[in-house]
Amino acid sequence: MKVTTSFLFSALVLNSTSVYSATVEGNYRSLDGSFKHKFSSSGDYWGRREYSNSPPSEIEGVYEVGQNICANTRDQYGNIKLYFDGAQCCLNIKPISDKYAVSKIWKDGRGTGFALCNDHVLRKVE
Repeated sequence: MKVTTSFLFSALVLNSTSVYSATVEGNYRSLDGSFKHKFSSSGDYWGRREYSNSPPSEIEGVYEVGQNICANTRDQYGNIKLYFDGAQCCLNIKPISDKYAVSKIWKDGRGTGFALCNDHVLRKVE
């Protein structure tokens, strides 16, 4: 019984992670155009921040997805964790209509990666 329960739990976790991963893959842009995100199927991440008063900056990193993959001290859970040189963060991404609401659960570090880890609304782009 112990092996069966463990196997079923593992199968459910892997299944939910792969379903979510297929959902997050792709290119996204914030509604105001200042943030761009690319989530590849390999787990690689690319992001770009553009502000009118400063030159654009880009960063590469990796990401992992899964239900409740990260949390904060207020019992808020995220479903995506981003890792960059100099920063990392936990976000919750939720589809609403044809857009995606991004909520910051926590972030740590500095630089472009730190700036990309904020609350915003995204739209998937081709």
